[in-house]
Amino acid sequence: QITANFFKSVEASAGGTKIYYQFWNEPDLACNWQESTAAFLQLYSKTMPYLKTLHTTSKVGGAETESWAGKVAFDGQSRPQNLNFDLIQFVKEQSLPMDFVSFHYFSTDYENDFINAVTQYRIFKQGQGFTEAQMPVMLTEWLPQVGNPNGYNSNQAADAANLFLAFDQANLWGQGGVPFQDYGTQAYDQWGTISYPDAIPKPIFYVYQFFDAISRSSKGINYSTESIYVDVPNSTLQSKFKVGERKRIFAQLQMNTCFKFGSWNRLASAQDAALAFLLGEGVTLADLQSAYGKDPTTMISNLLAAIKASHPFDLRWTTAFANANIVYVAADDMNTNKEFSYDLSFSDFMKVSAASGQSLGRKGIYTQSAQLIANGNHLLYSLLPQEVLLAQICF
Repeated sequence: QITANFFKSVEASAGGTKIYYQFWNEPDLACNWQESTAAFLQLYSKTMPYLKTLHTTSKVGGAETESWAGKVAFDGQSRPQNLNFDLIQFVKEQSLPMDFVSFHYFSTDYENDFINAVTQYRIFKQGQGFTEAQMPVMLTEWLPQVGNPNGYNSNQAADAANLFLAFDQANLWGQGGVPFQDYGTQAYDQWGTISYPDAIPKPIFYVYQFFDAISRSSKGINYSTESIYVDVPNSTLQSKFKVGERKRIFAQLQMNTCFKFGSWNRLASAQDAALAFLLGEGVTLADLQSAYGKDPTTMISNLLAAIKASHPFDLRWTTAFANANIVYVAADDMNTNKEFSYDLSFSDFMKVSAASGQSLGRKGIYTQSAQLIANGNHLLYSLLPQEVLLAQICF
């Protein structure tokens, strides 16, 4: 009651700004919710209708899981479906209010952990009789990270840009961002868009700023995706194996002759590429765990040693491991040494009159002026694997 009355006054003083109440925070983490799924649903049934009665103009929903398919830890794998599906089904059966469904994304796999997530939510909601307008999907926390929760990700700017494009691909209704400033003691690899304690904008800050600008003021947006391949001629299944993507985005400004331009590459790590290649050849994860250890760190360490030696756990996979070694070496070389050079050619009547921009994340530097060369109707530039180019081009 106190919460509802307080935020009703906030809403009134903010001129009608909508208030959204999310139910709990990341209940799929045992440290956050230590009861059963049934108890979670029961608490929702008591609190959220009460909030909605007191604060009729508000929006209520959830379950704000840490990952889209998260389940309550107390019940483990005994649940046949994820917690948000349980909640959607429950509010349908009990005729309870639920104005949105929400989840978090802490990943670098935007295709599976975000686009697929939104698709699965919409399919399930439709099966329960809810349209997207009745119960939109919201991404309420996100950060592209690797390893542990504070794991360093040198590709963070590119991964953030990929996710922003994925918002458009998924036609996402709404999103909440990342913390503004780091709140840890280590440099760079915490949560914010600016560093702590010196408050220096990090590469992800400029990506956020770029997409915010084009979402507000552009007259039109176009983007493209191209795959980056490694040739594996000895493989009958995967003679061209995808190890990454390159992306470009153009947004037309109010000045008809000028565009905002973004360009970046995203390569898989050598170990991820080699593992994905083996799985594509027919080797199963269960086979690898049996041969190299169930603990993920141990398995990867032992597997990489076998790949580098081209020495499989079973002679049937001799060729597959030899080819995985080719993929590993190529991906490692790209990530370590490759600088991708580009020559963009525009229509004959489109002469590039000016080009300037920022290079983000180049050789550990947060940001610096980009090296852009305008030559007639051509624009020349180069990018390291983890680098993002944000520029303005005028014709």
